[in-house]
Amino acid sequence: MQFGTKVRRVEDADLVAGRGRFVDDIEPPGTLHAAIVRSPIANGAITGVDTSGLKPDVPLFTFEDVSHISWPHLIPELPVLAPLANGRVRYQGEAVAAVFGEDRWAAADARESVWVDYDQWEAAVDPIAAMEPDAPLVYEEMGSNVVLRSAVTPDEDVFAGADVVVEERINNHRMAPGMVETRAILAIPENDGLVVYCGHQMPFRLRDLLASGLGLEPDQVRVIVPDMGGGFGAKGGFVYPEYPLVAAAALRLGRPVKYIETRSENLATTCHARDHSTTIGVAATSRGDLVGLRIRTVGNLGAAAMNQRLCLGNTQAMAAGCYRIPKIDFEIKGVLTNTAPLGAFRGAGRPEAAYAIERIMDHLARRLDMDPAELRRRNFIPPDDFPHTTKVGAVYDSGRYEDTLDRALDRAGYSDIRREQQENPDRIIGVGLASYLEVTARGGEFGAVEMDGDGAVTVRTGSSPHGQGHKTTWAQLVADELGVPFESITVIASDTALVPRGWGTAGSRSAPLAGTAAQMAAGQVADRLRELAAERMEAAAADIVLENGVARVAGTDVSVPLGELAGEAGGLEAEVDFTPDGAGVFPFGTHVCVVEIHPDTGEIEILKYVSLDDIGTVINPIITEGQIIAGVSHGLTHALFEEVRFDESGSLLTGNWTTYRIPAISDAFDFDIARTETPTPLNPLGMKGVGEPGTTGATPAVANAVMDAMARFGITDVDLPMPYTPHKVWAVLRSKV
Repeated sequence: MQFGTKVRRVEDADLVAGRGRFVDDIEPPGTLHAAIVRSPIANGAITGVDTSGLKPDVPLFTFEDVSHISWPHLIPELPVLAPLANGRVRYQGEAVAAVFGEDRWAAADARESVWVDYDQWEAAVDPIAAMEPDAPLVYEEMGSNVVLRSAVTPDEDVFAGADVVVEERINNHRMAPGMVETRAILAIPENDGLVVYCGHQMPFRLRDLLASGLGLEPDQVRVIVPDMGGGFGAKGGFVYPEYPLVAAAALRLGRPVKYIETRSENLATTCHARDHSTTIGVAATSRGDLVGLRIRTVGNLGAAAMNQRLCLGNTQAMAAGCYRIPKIDFEIKGVLTNTAPLGAFRGAGRPEAAYAIERIMDHLARRLDMDPAELRRRNFIPPDDFPHTTKVGAVYDSGRYEDTLDRALDRAGYSDIRREQQENPDRIIGVGLASYLEVTARGGEFGAVEMDGDGAVTVRTGSSPHGQGHKTTWAQLVADELGVPFESITVIASDTALVPRGWGTAGSRSAPLAGTAAQMAAGQVADRLRELAAERMEAAAADIVLENGVARVAGTDVSVPLGELAGEAGGLEAEVDFTPDGAGVFPFGTHVCVVEIHPDTGEIEILKYVSLDDIGTVINPIITEGQIIAGVSHGLTHALFEEVRFDESGSLLTGNWTTYRIPAISDAFDFDIARTETPTPLNPLGMKGVGEPGTTGATPAVANAVMDAMARFGITDVDLPMPYTPHKVWAVLRSKV
């Protein structure tokens, strides 16, 4: 039995031994390298381009060379996007021109020979200010920077009948994805089309967008995703300008063209995430029963409507969190600014929603003089109320929220921590809870399984792995269904010529959807093997057992090799497109964080952290724990130090890893990981997805712990917004103490 066991990842051996094959490891003869001329200003007009210093044999592309290529924003009312700026730049780092050299250094030298003159204009940087009538417009034809509105408005005042109303302005600041491998693409002309190697989470989506933009048919573009050093949503389902630019250059120049983004370019132009400003109010009775919730969120889109639109939709869907809330008044606005476009990053709108509701629950508990754990427990959706439809229309599949809360509190020694706070008032200790909820596994996915005459099994999956361990986990699922050795299974993904279709990897969807599709396809092959074995051995199909690579009549030693059966049938195969009922499944859990703040330095020390998550049933506990650890790390560092910052002109202040801090090994610490299992009814194996729960729970848990410690000094979110850097904490403490 492979399902639920700790099988070591088969993907890791090549990676740790340096045998991984990334885009930059692939270089056909004659490859040209692209270097991008980027805007140094955030808003203005291009008044001239001087190429007199450029060598005559160096190819140069400006907007006129790619004017035939365009693709839409995710808000269709906005003007179309193009690979290069057309007389106007809208954010620092926007691509203005491209040059090509025989190697990357020659290309970089050629880029320095291109001089662009600009007429710099005032920029809209802060999304709140960008909503004002006199703010600079990112797209003048729109008449406003507010280009997206969504609301759920009840018929009555959501605060009516309440004894207590608490309202706060909560900031969820901008962060960068910071993946190990920057964006990378290699386009190779072949026959009448292209072979494209790209670090992308959704190869079929990329294929279709490139084909559409270049005027090709989808079957003229083959997309291959080799090893990829992280994506986190930022390498997801949209097209960056450099991708069609490189593809068009390869077609025009008749040579392979490669673009490898520098780290500075990555921090400046690969889509950022979060950047929500939320005013949230909650009303309750004096006993702590929730009466209503009002949320007003402004989401920064940046200078283009990429996946941030979808993230804002996720924030709306998850507004109620784990709680029974009779009335919800919700409004969200998407605002354009002269900053780099925003999009998805681990959680993609769900962490923002969890952060808002979990922060306000702590504020309410403080106002009611009630323990925050008891307030949550009092308002959880009970287990017998599933499926549960919230007042914003989300339909939750299953949950046991009180169970995860109680277990997390017990593992953390919650009552002992509260006692320590009372008995040692000189120590600035805080404890924070976050009972989070998120949605995963939307849509559907493809899976296929085939067995040849040697008994070898090939799995084809539409999901595209970039670190999640699909080759291991899919093999575990299929091995159980077919009764074959784990080692006999090969998993193929991320190549549009070898896999017929697929959606890709994002939103913690792979195991519940693609894993289920592979398991169901294997089940169909297994059924056919039983039928063939029953015919051969004159037994009932129900009496055939598949194990150890043979079909055996139960209770006997009579058997036949599976490969022999498959070979006589000319090979066996099955395809499944699995789309469950419902609009996603809902992992949940409770995280508990204990911090101590050192008043002389402002440093925050994490004394204890408990992650108690329910992701449904689990295929491989090792991989699950790895995902939780990584997700929690993302959430912690968002709360404590990661932050993208701009000055008032739209110039990036955090353009490298000396000014934008990412977690290092020195930031690692041991924490307690545990889980419960509440299967979803929406897929046969009850899986819910694990890529993002850690992040969703961690940020509010850390924030609540810090603010719990600071509350004794009367410090609020207004005084101390995230991230809680030592200098910021120290300065606020000095001003209050």
